[in-house]
Amino acid sequence: MNSPPLKQKTLHETVSRRFNRTRNGSIFSKDIKDVFATLLLCLDLKEDAKLKTTLLGFQVQKSYPYSFTMERAVSQMEDLSVGSQLHDTNTTISYKIKAGLAKSLLELFMDAKLLHCPTDRTRHKPKAGCLLQPTPKGVYILHSFCKIIGIKGNRMPSILKSNFNSMILINFDRDPRTDTIIYSNYLLRLIFLKITEAEPNVWKPTNWPDPIPPISDLNDEDCFEFSSFSSHFDFSSGISASPLKESTTFPSPEQVKSVTPMVSPFAHKFFTNPGSSAQIQYYVSNKGVRVFKDKSFDCGEVDYCFTGKALIQWFMDCTDTMYPREAVGLAELLQKDQLIEPIVSPPSVNKKDHFLATADAYYTIGPMGREITYWPIKRFERFSSPSRTGNGPSKPEPPSLEASEGSSSDSRSIPNISLLRVLRDPGLRYLFEAHLKEDFCSENLKVYTEIKNLERKMNALRKLLMIKQQEKTVPHRGERTPPAAATDMQNRTINAAISKLTSECLSKAYNIYSSYLTVGAPYEVNIDHDLRFKITNTLMHPQSPLAESFFPVNDEELSPNSTSADESLCENQKGWDKFESPNSPLDGATSSSLYILRKVELIFSEIKREMYFLLENDSLPKFFSSEVYKDASATVVPHV
Repeated sequence: MNSPPLKQKTLHETVSRRFNRTRNGSIFSKDIKDVFATLLLCLDLKEDAKLKTTLLGFQVQKSYPYSFTMERAVSQMEDLSVGSQLHDTNTTISYKIKAGLAKSLLELFMDAKLLHCPTDRTRHKPKAGCLLQPTPKGVYILHSFCKIIGIKGNRMPSILKSNFNSMILINFDRDPRTDTIIYSNYLLRLIFLKITEAEPNVWKPTNWPDPIPPISDLNDEDCFEFSSFSSHFDFSSGISASPLKESTTFPSPEQVKSVTPMVSPFAHKFFTNPGSSAQIQYYVSNKGVRVFKDKSFDCGEVDYCFTGKALIQWFMDCTDTMYPREAVGLAELLQKDQLIEPIVSPPSVNKKDHFLATADAYYTIGPMGREITYWPIKRFERFSSPSRTGNGPSKPEPPSLEASEGSSSDSRSIPNISLLRVLRDPGLRYLFEAHLKEDFCSENLKVYTEIKNLERKMNALRKLLMIKQQEKTVPHRGERTPPAAATDMQNRTINAAISKLTSECLSKAYNIYSSYLTVGAPYEVNIDHDLRFKITNTLMHPQSPLAESFFPVNDEELSPNSTSADESLCENQKGWDKFESPNSPLDGATSSSLYILRKVELIFSEIKREMYFLLENDSLPKFFSSEVYKDASATVVPHV
């Protein structure tokens, strides 16, 4: 029997964001992305932005599209607010940032390669009067933010439909507690293939600009996915522009326009030089690191080499790393895994024991990298260690293939790798997510992951509630009773922690609902109608802090006896009842939130099981038969 239709209401959430920080005080990467995207939306950048300047004694007016001054950004960050209204949700995200922190954030944005100075492309720090402009990486961050909060169509910023929008970042999974990048050896090999691509990206001042998506495709909302232009995870081939002959001069804009539909404003024969000190150098991520060919060292010529600076620049421009130290850490892992190796012969100033991110430290493909790269490398023996001469180690054997039970004799065999194994290995998960995007069901994994993250927060909240329950426990014999003042302070601290974490959990639940579950959500998942009705009815409940008619707990409707029989079977929720009743030691809003969270957690658990079933029984077999997996495993075999 179908559930009765729910009366149309609207959920409201106003979130005043605070930054999560690591133990060393660094702001979480997601918070950096969110506040950056919110700033760009509030600035409402225009294409016809113009600046008056003096040239040879004459005042001229020059156009710098989508640019803004440092002072304007600092002033705007005093009150950032972005709203998004969907079918039955209304979200407002706000920040209030003081001038000192605002200036520090602008420096952080430049360190992360989200902004650059169009009037001085070698500037790495903002200053008073400095003009700032989003980079392709920054535009990608804005694009992702708009999609997740439901900004689309005419409400989408015009910069997203311009030639500034040319980058597809490689996104790393992070530990939600520490914000550290989660990696595996398999992921490192996949990233190495993205760095090297199908052919060496040999830099020459006569090279044509790297091709980017045409505006006509970007204007088509249904095709506003970069996967329609080129596969972000295509390991068998790469898109490359044919280089001109040595004697040919750099093509004019008219010539370039006749060959490629769009030219990036960041294309420049000097600022894309790997030896340049430009703030950003890469505006597409499917070309690989820029390398030198047949460069001479004291030991002889090296087929292909690149500098430590160029590799760090690629990581900062083409991945979602926000801190240079993360890029250096990834490069060190590549060197440790012998995917790259240092050239220790002059003029390279290098050391074998650690990675140097400088323009005079040169690197080439390492022994393990030579086994999987597509590059036609010939001269490499002189750089190999004594234990790795010749062609290096042989490739590992592919994993054994077993036909699934009940399959017909002509059905495709799939690797005996479980979904849990795929999700736990960052490399396999990286490929799996790519396949889900191509299969138009990436939202299934996204909502599954988000619910898992919510469960972690709920477990932490549950532990705090258990501590709260033990407040009035009689001390054991021989134990001293703590002073009343100390007990009161402890109670206030615990209550504040419970209130804060409860608010965070409820906000997280709302974000999951508005992003994946409500009708018309940006990443709406296909779930059972009854499940959608149950979660909507719960969040629309008059006692929900998200509902328009919210009021604190003050009647019998929220008593423990109102829970259904199946809910009472949930072991994880024992002990919550006393905090939801009218006599709760917590404030009314927190008690109401706990009541809603207890119901939401049960429904989310059902949704998570449904998503896991779909991923395991439908998406996983398709993944192992997909070109994404085949292309990658043909070169890099997952260790199972």
